Amino acid sequence: MKAATPARHAMLILTLALASVAVPAWTLQIISNAPNHPSPNTLPPASPTAATTAQKMIMTVPNVVGKTQAAAGTAIAGAMLVVGTVTQEYSDSVPAGSVILQTPPAGVNVAMNSAVNLVVSRGPQPIAVPDLSGKTSAEAQTALTAAGLVAAVSELASDTVPSGQVISQTPAPGNGVAPGATVTLVVSTGPANPGNGASGCKGGKSAFGLESLRNTLAGLFLPGLA
Repeated sequence: MKAATPARHAMLILTLALASVAVPAWTLQIISNAPNHPSPNTLPPASPTAATTAQKMIMTVPNVVGKTQAAAGTAIAGAMLVVGTVTQEYSDSVPAGSVILQTPPAGVNVAMNSAVNLVVSRGPQPIAVPDLSGKTSAEAQTALTAAGLVAAVSELASDTVPSGQVISQTPAPGNGVAPGATVTLVVSTGPANPGNGASGCKGGKSAFGLESLRNTLAGLFLPGLA
C-alpha cells in the first residue's frame, strides 16, 4: 500500500472535519421534528378550582318580598345564593320582620353564591303620646284622635284639678306607641266634699226640725210663748 501523499492527507482531514459538523446539525433537526412527549415526571395542567366553577354557574334570584326574614334566608340559600346586607325600615303596610325590598330583584340571573340584599320592615313608626295635662276631656280626646290614637276615659274626684280636666294619662307624654294604641285618661269630677253642697242642705233641714220641735213643746207647756 502506498503511503498517503500530503495532498491526500489534507483531503482526508478536511472530510473528517466536515462530517463532524454536519452530523450534529442533522441530529438536532431530527430531534426538533420529533413529537413532544412530556416527561413521566411532568404534572398535567391544574384543573379549574371550585370557586372558578361556581362563578360559571348561573342561578336565578328567588322572590322573597313579603316573606319573613328567616323564610327569605332559607329561599336564598336554596337557590345557592347568600344573604347580603340586611337593613330595616318602618312600614305601615308590611308587617314587622317581613321583607320590603330585595336587591337584585326576583328573576335576575346571577353567579352562584352571589349576595341578595334585604330591606326588612320594623312595622309602623311609633307615635309620640301628646301631653294632655290641663286639657279638658273633650280637648284631650280631640288631640289623641288627631295623633292617630284612641282615648279611654275614666273619672276621679280631685280637690286640686277642676272638674272636667285631665288629672293623669297612661302612657306618659313622649312615650312611643303604635298607631291606634289606646291612651287612658283620668278626668276630674271636682272635689269629693263640695263644702256647703248636699251636707249644707241636710244641716238646714235639721235646724228646721229642731225649731219646729221647740215651738211644739212651748205650745204645750207655755201656751203664751207658742
